Amino acid sequence: MRQETNKIAEAFKNGRPLREARTTTDGQRVQLHGHLIAERLDDGTYMLTLAGWGTSTTRERLNGISTALRLGFSFFQRDREQYVSNGVEDIPISAHDRIVIDPEAETYRIER
Repeated sequence: MRQETNKIAEAFKNGRPLREARTTTDGQRVQLHGHLIAERLDDGTYMLTLAGWGTSTTRERLNGISTALRLGFSFFQRDREQYVSNGVEDIPISAHDRIVIDPEAETYRIER
């Protein structure tokens, strides 16, 4: 994991603001190049999205956040298609989909 990802993921996990070279968090939201990629929602769920950018950097940031929060999800690309895995199944997604994860109930939904 890149150092920038690790720092941002830990700050987001702890609700602290942090600004790095390409990524920022106010403790509630994470932005990469100004695009919202992660958010802690009021109901205790987390929203993760590629924000239209299926890049290796965006996937790496989201994977770092998921690891820090122990959400159990990972983003990857196969045959130029984007996927999210919940450890049981690989789910094809678009770069604009929003994955909303409820860690307490161990559920998720994909908003297309």
